[in-house]
Amino acid sequence: MTENYIQPFGKLSIGSVKLNYNICFHQDGQEIGKLGFNGPAMIFIGNAEESAKVFIDWLAHSFENRLEEERKTEREECAKLCEELYKPYGTGPADAIRARGNK
Repeated sequence: MTENYIQPFGKLSIGSVKLNYNICFHQDGQEIGKLGFNGPAMIFIGNAEESAKVFIDWLAHSFENRLEEERKTEREECAKLCEELYKPYGTGPADAIRARGNK
């Protein structure tokens, strides 16, 4: 089915569009693998090992900030606990724990 739209600057025809449900993995500008979801079953074509590395690197990068924020929060909670436990003796390891986030 084709739909035609008449505009002041010309005619635009849009034919039926088939959606593409693929996840493609690229390395150095080249496609190295593809997960295809267009058919009745999911298929993979390409270099699975290299595609997995690309996918894991993407995941790690995507969650890097959130994970660092969680680590920072946990370090601070540990430092506060040390300050409370070492209160009679000074800060104890609290400063060292906080400094770990500055590396």
